[in-house]
Amino acid sequence: MTSQALNKIAKLCAIAEARSTGMKKCKCGMSDGEHALLRRKMMIFFKLQVANLKHFVY
Repeated sequence: MTSQALNKIAKLCAIAEARSTGMKKCKCGMSDGEHALLRRKMMIFFKLQVANLKHFVY
């Protein structure tokens, strides 16, 4: 995995942690819809990363 991909993953994890996307009561001020959109974008990103890793493994 390239350092650029690792940086993107680290940035995404930092955003998720800062926004407390896994918690019920968030204090960031984002609406439920905004949190849902952020979660969806994160899941798409991780699915793409897994798909890319499969190319290297197989």
